[in-house]
Amino acid sequence: MSKVFRFELSRAMGGIRFRIAVVVGIAVSIMHFLTDVLPLVKWLDEWKGDSFAAPHSAYRHWIGMDLSTVWPVLLFMVLPLLAALPAAEHDWYDRNSGYLNQIRLRCEIWQDKMAKTAAVFASAFVVTVIPLTVDFLLTSAVLPCIAPEPASGLYSITDRSMFGALFYQFPMLYVVGYTIFDGVFIAVWTTLSLTFSRWLNQRFQVILIYLIFYFLGIWSETSNIAPMAILLPFQPIANISFGIPCAILGGLLLLLFVCYFSPWRLSDEV
Repeated sequence: MSKVFRFELSRAMGGIRFRIAVVVGIAVSIMHFLTDVLPLVKWLDEWKGDSFAAPHSAYRHWIGMDLSTVWPVLLFMVLPLLAALPAAEHDWYDRNSGYLNQIRLRCEIWQDKMAKTAAVFASAFVVTVIPLTVDFLLTSAVLPCIAPEPASGLYSITDRSMFGALFYQFPMLYVVGYTIFDGVFIAVWTTLSLTFSRWLNQRFQVILIYLIFYFLGIWSETSNIAPMAILLPFQPIANISFGIPCAILGGLLLLLFVCYFSPWRLSDEV
């Protein structure tokens, strides 16, 4: 079984599309850094140690907390597409090319499905986490990591925000934790490509149907269940409970099990 896992992971992360996804994500982070972070360095000399007079902190200006530019929205609009590029349609391709018949000779169907799910999740997680990490590292390299001050009014995070207390008490943990949270959320969302692949006729539809659900959520951006409202670390919508993303992820995993892993699906594979 380990050979199947290694094969699917290398297939997902060793291909050109994985490299393209990573490069595009990093390119967005670099453009954000060059256009909106680097110009702030010239103002650092005016800071005299007063936290209320020092808005240019890495915690405020990395792409996850940048309220004043288009880059965060752009990144989180393209991340689902980038996350799906490496491995989302592999199950569809194997089924429709006849390669699934070869797989059945080497391992059980459920083992192949587990390996494909792991590959989709892992590749999507890495593609999501890398640009966020690169942007914060670049930003913190030129701007000081000044602890956020709640009374300053410079941040959209409040005590009603998800992980709000963590942000003001341990901002670095918030950055790391939210980056991992975003990676997990988008990676689980990407498994929709496996959930519906059986009923799709064209290869591009595998990614298209997955993106449709995501962008339908963006159109309802005033709702606290919209993916964009949940994924953006600066949390544009107040009162988002941690239970909301947990319920969404639970529903996605349930769909995956019913439509992809359930015994009646495993027994009628062609």
